[in-house]
Amino acid sequence: MVIRVHITPLLFSLFETQENDTSVLVEQMRSYYTVRGVSPNVRVDGDDILVELDVQRIIGREKLFAEAKHRCEKGKFDEGKVKLRDLVEEDPTHSEYHRMLGQVAAMQGDTDDAINHLIDALRWDPKNTYALTMMGNIWARDKDDIETALKYYQSALDLDPNDHIAVNNIATQFLQRQEWKTAGEWFQKALTIDPDYPNTLHGLALVRIQEGDVEGSFEAVTASLRHNEKRDELYRQSLKLAFDTARLLGNGKVDGPAIVQRVAEELGTLSGKPVKIKADPSIPTAAKLEMAENYGRDEHTVLFKPSYPGVEHLQLHELYHLRYASEAREHGVNELFVVRPSHKEAFIRTLSKTISKLHKEGIAEDSIAKYVSSLFEGLNRQVFNAAVDLFIEYDMHRDHPEMRPIQFLSLSALVEEAVTATTDKRIVAHSPPDVLSKSKVYNLTLAMLYRELYGVDRFADFKATPRERELAERFYDEFKEYRDDREAGEEYEVLRHWADDLGLTPYFMLVSEVEYRKTKAAASSPDLDAVLDRIEADPLDQSSNDPERNEEMRTFMDAKAAQGTDSAVIMFMVDALQHFSALPKSKVKEIAFEIAVLGTQGIEPDKQGYRLNHIPAKVFSGKHLLGYYYVSWKLAIPEMLGQLNLPYDEEFALAEQFHKAGA
Repeated sequence: MVIRVHITPLLFSLFETQENDTSVLVEQMRSYYTVRGVSPNVRVDGDDILVELDVQRIIGREKLFAEAKHRCEKGKFDEGKVKLRDLVEEDPTHSEYHRMLGQVAAMQGDTDDAINHLIDALRWDPKNTYALTMMGNIWARDKDDIETALKYYQSALDLDPNDHIAVNNIATQFLQRQEWKTAGEWFQKALTIDPDYPNTLHGLALVRIQEGDVEGSFEAVTASLRHNEKRDELYRQSLKLAFDTARLLGNGKVDGPAIVQRVAEELGTLSGKPVKIKADPSIPTAAKLEMAENYGRDEHTVLFKPSYPGVEHLQLHELYHLRYASEAREHGVNELFVVRPSHKEAFIRTLSKTISKLHKEGIAEDSIAKYVSSLFEGLNRQVFNAAVDLFIEYDMHRDHPEMRPIQFLSLSALVEEAVTATTDKRIVAHSPPDVLSKSKVYNLTLAMLYRELYGVDRFADFKATPRERELAERFYDEFKEYRDDREAGEEYEVLRHWADDLGLTPYFMLVSEVEYRKTKAAASSPDLDAVLDRIEADPLDQSSNDPERNEEMRTFMDAKAAQGTDSAVIMFMVDALQHFSALPKSKVKEIAFEIAVLGTQGIEPDKQGYRLNHIPAKVFSGKHLLGYYYVSWKLAIPEMLGQLNLPYDEEFALAEQFHKAGA
């Protein structure tokens, strides 16, 4: 490669050479264009200067040096040394070749050989700050000669006062000598140069804990985690120290109960109703808010499981739910999360394969119904809470720095539970893939917040697909757009966006609280907690107190008693007998159970549009479906027919006669 440069006054200026002194200019250009120890041929050609570069030789050395470093990084020091020695033999003037040989010798424990190589490096380039810093490390660490070490460190700093690595290494030497005050001063100096260097932050955390400043140690070590992008040994040490300091602070040094009580009193004033904090080991979650209006009480209640780790954090979290709702009410924009039987019915329709699989495995019908309800409950809890929880945790971290150690421990437990719930082989084997995937996306957003606030990276542990990762990252980006200037009630917008993107809007309603409480429907359409509590207590929905549903059933039963046999039901039963006659009993049993699961939400006789996954071509009215309901159980599970409480014995007897006659 040849570079031709015209000789001009500017060229002399660029290379800081006296004008018309071409011999000095040639030397300056030769030095400048030397790459990897390969000097170019530089000569004057008339009014130009020609620079002839041996590109192939340069590339060869670049490649060989890169291979040598790669071998050393992989711990293959002997292989790396061979390549480095070849480079030194070809160009003994190259300082970095000697410096790398010194680093390899130090890694292999040959201190004297390391010093010799580093001396060679500095002879060829006294400004090699990496070599100066390494010499300081060896004299301090291996020779226990801090005075000599400081001479090398100071030489590096004289060349580059902003060499934070050199300053950090000085601090580390004093740390190892347990000279805490001096080490702290040097670490602070390093932080002024680079406030994000994880090694410095970790070292400062060690100093602070030795000085009794546990809070400062926790803050420094979590900052180290946040700025450490690798799961290396330093990351593992920082993670252990973070948990150790958090537990120390959580064991009485942070007065969590007092903070919770103070916030509860503030919210009592804001909401106009007192707030009580009560232990309740029986609740399904670690903590739970029961708002006064939803339970017909004069006070708001935060229930909690006393044995749960970081319980004060969870109590405070629930109080933030109350704060958000109270602020939204004040602006007339609060919304309620409402679940109707039709929402659960829509959810059940998506689970036909899972239900059939569990049924074939011999799982009892009531257990399957309870499992389906728990899936519905769990997914809807995530729909309602996932986005709101991010805002709450972010605000709590900002508003209550004294609670951060407890928040750190509590979020760790929650993320660990989320990882298990979405990756445990036993859970995955029996979970509907679509439900599991959507749950994982929601959980990933919490893991991303934990990583942002405290630097603990659990993202990879979820074993998410590219699509799941992409959705979670998009959700988290949207959260970040809202969080710093969130207005009252905007969290509901984010909730809707996420549910819509995941296809979950058919399973709930968000309604204006103002409008909701004006209507009679509010009395018979309980909020999410009330619905889910009822589902837990009565998974088969056999003792529902829903006034609307009870009234519908009473009307239907009264009409049935008054009219005697129902000719429409008879005809529907004949249709069912004809359909089932071509099917094996096992298939009829699957259909029977699918209808039974729908039946837990109530089948309205006059309602249109019912569908069964096992009979996709048919659209049923409620009465038509009740006919199929009775016949399927009569044929496939006759011993349990009485539990359906369907008064169709006479209709079935007549239908059977018509069917036989038709056959």
